[in-house]
Amino acid sequence: MLITTVNKNKFEFTVNITNNSNTTLMDLKLLMDYKKTETSMIYPTDIFQDMIEKLTIQRERGHLSYESICTDVPIGNLHPDESATILFKLKKSSLDMTTDALEKLITFKFAQD
Repeated sequence: MLITTVNKNKFEFTVNITNNSNTTLMDLKLLMDYKKTETSMIYPTDIFQDMIEKLTIQRERGHLSYESICTDVPIGNLHPDESATILFKLKKSSLDMTTDALEKLITFKFAQD
C-alpha cells in the first residue's frame, strides 16, 4: 500500500509517499491527468505547465528534477518502507491553489513485485 500526504507552504507543495507493504512497487509513476473537480472543471494537460515551475523527486538513492512538466512522471521502484518526496514549485499565478485541488489532479500508478 502507498501512503501519501500532501502539504503546502506559500511557494510549493510537498507530497510524501511511503511504501508500507512487504513488496516492491515497480515502475511507480506520478500521473497528472484530466480529472473533474468539485466545480466540474476539467484541467487540460498543458495547465500543469502554467501552474508548476519545477518538479523535484527526492529519494534515498538520489533525486530527479523536471522543468518541463509532463502528465506521466516516472519515479521508479519503491522498496518496502522506502519513501520519496515530490516537490511542486508553483508559479506565482497558481500560489492560491489548495491541497485539495492538487490531490484531485494527481494519482500514482504501479505494479507490485
